[in-house]
Amino acid sequence: MNDDEIKAALSKVQENWKTPTELARSTPRPVTMTWRGILVSCLAVLLLGGGAFLGPWLYVQSVRDNAFAQRMAVEGAVTSATVTEIGPAQGKEDHHTIRYRYQANGKTYDASTTVGSRAAKGLREENDVQVRYLTTQPARSWIVGHEPDRTPVWVPPLAGLAIMIGPAVIFFRIKKERSLLGEGRPAPGVITKVRWVGGNHGESNRRASYQFRAQDGQTYKGAFRGSTRRCGAAGDGVTILYDKDDPTRSARYPMRFVRLQEW
Repeated sequence: MNDDEIKAALSKVQENWKTPTELARSTPRPVTMTWRGILVSCLAVLLLGGGAFLGPWLYVQSVRDNAFAQRMAVEGAVTSATVTEIGPAQGKEDHHTIRYRYQANGKTYDASTTVGSRAAKGLREENDVQVRYLTTQPARSWIVGHEPDRTPVWVPPLAGLAIMIGPAVIFFRIKKERSLLGEGRPAPGVITKVRWVGGNHGESNRRASYQFRAQDGQTYKGAFRGSTRRCGAAGDGVTILYDKDDPTRSARYPMRFVRLQEW
């Protein structure tokens, strides 16, 4: 829609629009969570806990792996081993489990390691390979040239924080909806554009842009995501709740995560 079409649509919507009865209550309006809000809040809490646990846990594992690699470099010894088994490809990256046997300090040890499909092609059962083992713990070893990857110590904390970003966004969205539903001022708006933003399933595969005219006479813009039914089509009228002190903060009514309590 161009500017003239938007102005005409806004004027038409204003002529026929009436404030929803439940929004005519005095503020602050009593607000509670919808079933969707309760569900996503629970999931967000679980993700926050998972991120708070996963980051430190991965960090500890990374420190241990790096310490082991340093010990292997200082205390390690090299010996010959025999490949006893090459496992089938597994996972999306076609990893193979390689089992091998070697002797150290007069004892025989069986061990295994995981390598990619390209590395596995260069290995054959009953072939001899070189392995490095800890002289103080001979059972711990790896095949020379196929050392396990080491994760930089900065990666685990970053991974934990990345997991926690999603829940933070969800809580911010719920807080915004709660604030607007409790204190916001209703106004008529018009859908100006609807576009597909991805996703094969679910209810948030489209993004609708809208404009509304606040009490100060100025026109403001906003957007929301939803299903085809929720987003409607360009030119459709919608009810908007906006912050009277900052009309740029707005959302479509009804909200997805919060609702008004019954009278």
